[in-house]
Amino acid sequence: MKAHKVTETLVYESVLGPEKGYSIDREKIKKDAIHGYLKSKKRDNFKNSIKYKDYEFYYVSQETEFLNSFIRDEFFIKTKEKISLHDKYINVMERFEQSYLRNNINLGSYKESPWYTCVYCCDVLKDSSELVIEYNNHLNRKNIMNFKLENNKIFIFPSTLKFFFSENIGTEPNIFIIFNYDLRGKTNPHAQ
Repeated sequence: MKAHKVTETLVYESVLGPEKGYSIDREKIKKDAIHGYLKSKKRDNFKNSIKYKDYEFYYVSQETEFLNSFIRDEFFIKTKEKISLHDKYINVMERFEQSYLRNNINLGSYKESPWYTCVYCCDVLKDSSELVIEYNNHLNRKNIMNFKLENNKIFIFPSTLKFFFSENIGTEPNIFIIFNYDLRGKTNPHAQ
């Protein structure tokens, strides 16, 4: 009897820090990240939209460009695949706030949808919240995985997976940068 792998969903988790050769100035990145939040530049002003708690991320300093390069390098080391930036936005979860369950697929155009989503924990109080990812098992049942959050931690997963940030029970806001990536040289499978 032969076994054929037909599906595999992986979530990549890493901490970008000096021990891995990454020197990241989180304060500079945080300053970039909160720019859209402080100006209330929402990606969608419709209150029932999943993008309502997403803020635009226009300003990009050299430090944020370094971060993007580090993420691409980490992904390449693990998968030998090259990714390119599709878009980015920020989420700021105030005290007792949580995000919506959502993915980053554009239902109006799968062809335009990113392959991968990366969550970067820019400024997170330890044990204040979790990243929750929903997935289907082989019986097509919904399951969830909870991930502990800490500063400089990244999570990369297929953009088809739904995710949310659980309630922030900390005393300070949690700041996340979401990067969406395309896989270089490949047609998006969601479009088929």
